[in-house]
Amino acid sequence: CLPALADAGSFHARAMPAGDHPESRERQYQVYVPDGVVADGSAPLVMLLHGCRQSERDMIDDTSFVALADREGFVVAFPFVTGFRESRNPNCWGFWFEHHRREGAGEAGDLRRIIAAVEAEFGTDPGRRYVAGLSSGAAMAVVLAVAYSEDIAAAGAVAGLPYGEQPPAVT
Repeated sequence: CLPALADAGSFHARAMPAGDHPESRERQYQVYVPDGVVADGSAPLVMLLHGCRQSERDMIDDTSFVALADREGFVVAFPFVTGFRESRNPNCWGFWFEHHRREGAGEAGDLRRIIAAVEAEFGTDPGRRYVAGLSSGAAMAVVLAVAYSEDIAAAGAVAGLPYGEQPPAVT
């Protein structure tokens, strides 16, 4: 377990209006930037996706990504589900819906837009974009890595499902 560092960086709450691609929604996210990270295009970006019945706050509080970002010098984006039209458990990503697992559509498209917004505002390295998640966030991390394979350097999935899988195993 990494030690917590008080005031070692800053959080930035952001909102993004719905895009013009199919099934896009307004999205909210938080960005953590460690002290000393400069917006010169050299810092990696890690996007961390929560699971069902969780929020970005769970990923901030219950993982060591903030302390790890402080130690290793990368920016972390913590998006969260802000709403959906389909029937699903609270705060689940829509990884099993066709319209959310394609390039230029739905949640995958919105997450890619968040990556672009973070890069533009905080000057992260477009060659070092990473995504990881837990449970439904893990399945969505895999979706993002498949849908945007040319844009994502690597993905990590914890307790998730492979691309194209249905949700009964994830709650």
